[in-house]
Amino acid sequence: MEGIYSWVKNLICCLCLLELLSHLVRNGEYQKYLRFFGGLILLLVIFSPAASLFSIGSSFEEALREAFAREEVLDLQMTQQALAGLKNQQIFQAYREEIKRQVETIAEAHNQNPLSVQIEMEEKDEMPAAILSVKVTVAAQSGGLNVFEETKKNETQERALQAIAAEIASAYGVDQRQVSVSVKE
Repeated sequence: MEGIYSWVKNLICCLCLLELLSHLVRNGEYQKYLRFFGGLILLLVIFSPAASLFSIGSSFEEALREAFAREEVLDLQMTQQALAGLKNQQIFQAYREEIKRQVETIAEAHNQNPLSVQIEMEEKDEMPAAILSVKVTVAAQSGGLNVFEETKKNETQERALQAIAAEIASAYGVDQRQVSVSVKE
């Protein structure tokens, strides 16, 4: 008997709430949505005693809980994949910076002042990524007293540039045509 009273009480409260909302929402656009969702809620209230008789309510709650759990697992997996991608991207960037530092060291070992180093690498998830091209710009050497000394410095610098290109190509397994070492005047 107590169950019937609580059911009737829930039904009356639901009807009163829907009536109140319908008076608050006078706009015709929203009225049809209110009637639709209100009708769904009213059906749930009306059939709730039947659901408890057949234990549908508990199985519905379990199914809902499982659906939420699956959704959380999918969210966690997507987050994990995003973090793994970010980690790979950071490793890739650090790898590129280390190669840039090594190329600068090679140029400095040949008594050249590197101004800029550009490294083009293949974008892929596995490491190490293949180096496609290397472009190094070094400062021009100047300060010769006469034309003869200036020519000699230019020849020395040109040999150093060729040696830098050969060493970079050899060290990183890149074709020497893909290595460009130039002088900025």
